[in-house]
Amino acid sequence: MNYKLLVAAIVIFLSNQILKAQDTIGGIVWYPPIQISNEIAYAGPAYVAASGNDTIHITYFGGGKRLPYRRSTDGGRTFEPERELMLDTVMCPWFSAHERIVSSGDNVYIFFVNPRPPHAISKVMMMKSTDRGETFSTAREISPDSAGMVTTVAIHGDTVLVIYPAEYDARRKLLISTNGGQTWVKQAGLLNPYPPESEENNRICMTEGSLHMIEERAFNNVNEIAYLRSTNFGFTWIENKIISSSDGYFSDIPTISGYSSKCGTEILTAWRDTKYGVCGFAGASIISRIGIQNGKRWQPEVLLTNINEPKGFEAYSAINRNTKSVGWAVEYNCYDTIHTSSRSTTVSLTKFEPISDMTPAEFNAGNQSIIATSHAIHEVYQQEFPFKGISDFRVMYRRGEFIQRDVEFSLSSGVEEFDSTIMNETTTRTVTVYNSGKDVMIVGTAIADDLNFSIEPTSAEVNPFDSVHFLVKFTPTTKGTFTGKIIFYHNGKSSPDCIMVTGKGVWGNEKVTYEPGWQIVSIPVVPGPNQALPNMYSYDNGYVTASKMKFGQGYWAKPSETVFFQGGKSLSDSVSVKVGWNLIGALSEQMSLIELSSVPSSIIESRFYGYDSNGYYIADKLEPGFGYWVKVREDGKILLKAKMDYSGLSK
Repeated sequence: MNYKLLVAAIVIFLSNQILKAQDTIGGIVWYPPIQISNEIAYAGPAYVAASGNDTIHITYFGGGKRLPYRRSTDGGRTFEPERELMLDTVMCPWFSAHERIVSSGDNVYIFFVNPRPPHAISKVMMMKSTDRGETFSTAREISPDSAGMVTTVAIHGDTVLVIYPAEYDARRKLLISTNGGQTWVKQAGLLNPYPPESEENNRICMTEGSLHMIEERAFNNVNEIAYLRSTNFGFTWIENKIISSSDGYFSDIPTISGYSSKCGTEILTAWRDTKYGVCGFAGASIISRIGIQNGKRWQPEVLLTNINEPKGFEAYSAINRNTKSVGWAVEYNCYDTIHTSSRSTTVSLTKFEPISDMTPAEFNAGNQSIIATSHAIHEVYQQEFPFKGISDFRVMYRRGEFIQRDVEFSLSSGVEEFDSTIMNETTTRTVTVYNSGKDVMIVGTAIADDLNFSIEPTSAEVNPFDSVHFLVKFTPTTKGTFTGKIIFYHNGKSSPDCIMVTGKGVWGNEKVTYEPGWQIVSIPVVPGPNQALPNMYSYDNGYVTASKMKFGQGYWAKPSETVFFQGGKSLSDSVSVKVGWNLIGALSEQMSLIELSSVPSSIIESRFYGYDSNGYYIADKLEPGFGYWVKVREDGKILLKAKMDYSGLSK
């Protein structure tokens, strides 16, 4: 027998079996499921953490073990045998519950409670490894009071935060350690300033210098999703905003994760939302939203579930550099089977790979946890198994790996400095992206992290050994010096990449020539310093002396023949008007009355009247620097908008 041929045949057969067991969905290869918990007893839910790209840690409830733990040192391809970590029956006489696991560098932390009779509570407990899970310390109590559960845990470097509800108190409490878990302090104040019901589903994450929190909040008679950021562990909040669409639909059960790279800090969020319908007991749509610039600038909402299948609930998120993933439970058949699904991306802030279903069609699954490493996703979840005719649950794990492409990203420059630019005007620079690899480079998102800068196009494909030009624009909104980044998310190993951009906004000088005597005037720019004209009067059911000009308002005045106004141009405005006659201003460019509208519509009941040396006249356009009378039948707004002239943009 030819043994070499036999060995080759066996290798080919085994390789084919492995390939058959893998699923390729979009640009992700999903490895076969691995059963993590044993066959002894019910197990789950489970939680996962990662040390670097290769060491994966999983802990979970049950399985007949007091605190079970499994570790992989090859990125989740294989796992070491199950270990029972909690052997001290004096300190921990009962099984662990509500486990959470996080890691930073070589340090791994497991938090849990050890529910004891008669109230099934204990203090929050912790075990720590300093060698990536090779060994763990004995369990010790870290909270000053008893807790029914551990709600959520966040880590960055040696700073670790734990949220838990104290015994006999529904309010969540925050434990803080800034020295790797050696000592703990319970926050003295409230975690946030809102009523207790808003804390039921709050979640946190940590990035360099910031605590980020997401929560449900009652708003206009429904629940919306609020984002908060603090630099002092929640004693005060410097960001506090509703990030779900305030559209009257119910939003809840949010999740949050964050990551800081050379291009800034990104926040990945997701939640359940009813705007696209509901299904079964708990199903609705799963919506994601990403914030850049440390949560200051948010991208549009992204619908992750199919628009005609609102079956998701209990979302989880994970982010690591350019790898972003959101997982959720699915009412696969409404009121019946539960599955677990996820969507992920490495190239965009708004475009995700197709939905990946982790669960065989005939089984239930749920209670998933997710973590991201460089170009890979790691999910653990409960899956139903039939044992001796009775359905039971075990903990499963799957690794999803993004297909790597041979692309090499580089830029024509690392810094772009813009000339001084008049407020609300635009100057431009060209930046070139090169691909020296053999595959097509996908730039899924190109974006500025500062609103004074923008980039076109916002996505592109770069062929092998080719380049694409991007136009970077600087449009200062006020006077001052601005610094930001242009960030490129792509399918190369270095993603995200970025360049620094700087520019200075200055006031412009707009010249207006007037006839001698009284005039109806307005300021033709969004004003910089305090500007006024001699003998200036505004109108509000009578004439009122005015000391400062406001953009969009009209005034009686006796100006000089030539006046220079300082400020920046504006080609749109919303002018508040009251029932009766009003004096309004004009924009920075001439505007035809055809472009004018109002809110409510049809409130304008007169022509527009200007004034010159011959007296009043009927205006057919609004001229910069002048004012006009108009009569309205009810209070509202007149909307002004002029067409932009792009001919003067610098290159």
